Amino acid sequence: MSQKWLLSRVIVAALCCLTLFLPLSLGVQGIQATIVQFFCGWPFYASRKNRDRLIAIGITAAYLFGFYLIFVSRLRGLYFETSTFLISFVLMSRLLEERFREEAETQLDALLASQSKFSPVKIGDVFIVQPGERIPADGTIEKGESVIDESLLTGNTLSVAKGIGSPIFAGTLNKHATIIGMATKSSGESALAHHISLLQNAQNSKASIQKLSDQTATFIIPLILTIALFTWIGWGQNSKGFIHALSVLLIGCPTAFFLPPSLSIAKALTQAHAKGIFIKDAKALEIARKVKRVIVEKNNIVTEETLSVAKSTLAESYLPIVKTLCEHSDLPAAKSLLEYLNQKRITSVPSMMVFRQTPRQGVNGYFDDRKYFLGSISYLEGQNINTDNFHRPSKEETGMLIALATEKLSLGYFVLSDRIKAESYEAIKELKTLGIQTVLLSTDQRKETERIATAVHFDSYEAELTPQDKVKFVQMAARERKTVAMVGDGIADASSLSAADIGFAIGTGNVIPMGSSSVGLMRSHLMGAVETIQLSRVTFQKIHLNLLFAAAYHLCAIPLAALGFIHPILAGAAMALTSVLLSYNAIRDPIRNVEGKRWVEISR
Repeated sequence: MSQKWLLSRVIVAALCCLTLFLPLSLGVQGIQATIVQFFCGWPFYASRKNRDRLIAIGITAAYLFGFYLIFVSRLRGLYFETSTFLISFVLMSRLLEERFREEAETQLDALLASQSKFSPVKIGDVFIVQPGERIPADGTIEKGESVIDESLLTGNTLSVAKGIGSPIFAGTLNKHATIIGMATKSSGESALAHHISLLQNAQNSKASIQKLSDQTATFIIPLILTIALFTWIGWGQNSKGFIHALSVLLIGCPTAFFLPPSLSIAKALTQAHAKGIFIKDAKALEIARKVKRVIVEKNNIVTEETLSVAKSTLAESYLPIVKTLCEHSDLPAAKSLLEYLNQKRITSVPSMMVFRQTPRQGVNGYFDDRKYFLGSISYLEGQNINTDNFHRPSKEETGMLIALATEKLSLGYFVLSDRIKAESYEAIKELKTLGIQTVLLSTDQRKETERIATAVHFDSYEAELTPQDKVKFVQMAARERKTVAMVGDGIADASSLSAADIGFAIGTGNVIPMGSSSVGLMRSHLMGAVETIQLSRVTFQKIHLNLLFAAAYHLCAIPLAALGFIHPILAGAAMALTSVLLSYNAIRDPIRNVEGKRWVEISR
């Protein structure tokens, strides 16, 4: 039911409640009560939800009891007020609950609103985007330069500069200048559509605690009916007994068990999405709170994608040759060396002949009739170059050795070391605060892995592992009856992520690698995993507290109603108020009262 229809029913019910206090005939009162009963109260009759069935029974009993008092007992229809007031209270609480649900799903609403603004787009379509407009499709910039706000998709509040050839994404905001783009994906295949699908699927899923609360509420309904029946019998099967039984029916309605858990989880999922954290389903959110050990892949997560040059033994005269070779290479080490050489303002050699590259190993090229080789020690050995001068430093140096040599001479080497991301220090500190053990995994040499693990304060580390070794390590950790999380690359570490109880996959750009993982992280660092664990703990702590309060409310209120201390109108008001208060508590910023300070930022 839409909020518009719900609001109209609330207004009608409220007006009828007010006019019932005027000196009107019983016939007019009966007509008003009937309008409220079957127009305003129709959603409770039409609903298939268990919580609505008990409300429908209660309001029907109050409505019919009003006619019983008129035509059988020959008394004024006092209990028309009861039925109309009950429907008014419950409808007002539902209206507030719908507002709360809308607030809990703000991120999904924003995504849907962005998608609904665009006409269908096909691959190859060209479009113009003015400043202040949202981009209608995934594609590339064909003409113009601008600054794009991608926070709707990535959670990153920093805008990104884009030029000709740059990728652009549907739903993102053009902030600076007019651009012309061409669609590379249809509307249904865009990153925006993928994000909406992920969030909708997550919000439609249920955690085990939600299923438990549903089962509890289902068990309560026949119990409440039984207590109401015995209340009526215990009071002598008279009108007074009926009134008290009606109070039991109304105050015992298990609304507080149904909605708040769903609202808390919806709020958590959308709040996580706003920070670039995509949680696959409610079950994954629930598992995250139980994590006791986090296993982390080193490369591109704890450390930067590019390495830093920690040492160089090359003579200055050879650096231009190194720069020229690196400019023609797409090897990761070449990018790091270029950054170092550019900082030293080294110029490249004007001419080079016959350049060749061996994937993931090294490059070579001719300069003045001499062939130079740049790459790993194993690459040089594969070129039949004498590497005796490099054997000792390769064992002693901490980091990756990239050597330069000719066919007959060893000229020198660079030592490339990992750069630790600033967020890694804070993330490991937060995990320790949460009482979680941390393990660093790497395929790199032991010395470098040990250096990183020690600097960031990991509890332990494993180095020189093959991908298969990593999978086995995660599987062994998962058998120790401690909930294990794995943080890694969504593609390279897919098997390891699947082996963990919960896998956190680091995304690239606007691609969310959810296939092998439970959580996708748009930001390529460890803090997203920490934030997910913190959010999970706070969310389920709140759910448990709400359910505990709901149980205490029912245990106290039902006996009081059965003993005749609570009037039906007060019972209905108490039931509606409890539902509203717990629903409001469910959507309150879930982060302000918890262990980690990170969520203070997220909740703003």
